[in-house]
Amino acid sequence: MKERLAELMHIEWLEVMAKQGYHARNTCGLYYTDTCDHCRDGLVPWANLPEEVKEVNRRGVTRILAYLGLTPEMAEEMVRAQKLQRRQR
Repeated sequence: MKERLAELMHIEWLEVMAKQGYHARNTCGLYYTDTCDHCRDGLVPWANLPEEVKEVNRRGVTRILAYLGLTPEMAEEMVRAQKLQRRQR
């Protein structure tokens, strides 16, 4: 679950950055000669991120959960309970 939350956090960041006009370095019109101020290396799908960047997001998820007073295990259990409740309806 922590991995999925980290991935979702990255997807949200991608959307926010795109709305602000940022783009992946390899999609910049200046790519072959130079780069612009809106080029960002991290604007790639989760699967293409270097492991160290993914780890930053994973630590961010842990910090957010801790702020909410939850451990990753507690959050996982809450998700399982919600799924069970939905099935029982």
